[in-house]
Amino acid sequence: PYKELINELSLEEIINFHFKFRDERKSIRKQIDYFGLNKYKSNLISDLSSGTEQKLKIIIAFNTKSEFLFLDEPTTNLDKDGKSLYKEMYKNVSNEKGIIIATNDKNDIIDKDTTIINLT
Repeated sequence: PYKELINELSLEEIINFHFKFRDERKSIRKQIDYFGLNKYKSNLISDLSSGTEQKLKIIIAFNTKSEFLFLDEPTTNLDKDGKSLYKEMYKNVSNEKGIIIATNDKNDIIDKDTTIINLT
């Protein structure tokens, strides 16, 4: 469920839209508040910084019920707090679903006991 966002919608609208089609794993609104994005809920996606957009994508992806999660460069544009958010979210769901990560940054791999396939 890792997805692109619709720039013409607000943060709150994109959440409402996404979860009309998918089930929540946990309350995403609590996650939005916990990670400090609540102040952006009326902002259009196009007005968010690339780091805030990436945080929103991660929160949506990790809080959507699914058997697998496909992530492409998940920490791109994230600051230190955003990378901590990613690590925390990863650890919270890694036992519940399969996670596939395409990345050039070895720090995106949280669980070092995982299978790594090098495609170079």
